[in-house]
Amino acid sequence: MRVQRRQRSATDTPEQTSYVFYGTTANGLLVVLGSYNGGGSGTFFTLHILDVTAGAGFDIEGKRYQRINLTNIRSVVLGDRWQGELRISGNAVKIIYHAQRTGR
Repeated sequence: MRVQRRQRSATDTPEQTSYVFYGTTANGLLVVLGSYNGGGSGTFFTLHILDVTAGAGFDIEGKRYQRINLTNIRSVVLGDRWQGELRISGNAVKIIYHAQRTGR
């Protein structure tokens, strides 16, 4: 899991963004689960399907180099405090929701 934290001021609650790479589909698309917490009680999850291609870039001296370009093909909002599984089978990504107890 990759995590990025940011805090605007000393009195502000820090934000947190993270992602987990799940794997690739048979046709080479990347499957990534992202999450975001803005400092409150919610953590919001989104499934991202990404295309990866080689691209040309320029370094600080103006020289060309090969880099990776990621294109977001599809995003599926899974919601606040999502609990479940992602399964990749061929070119399909299956989203499995686990029942959550709310205490009510």
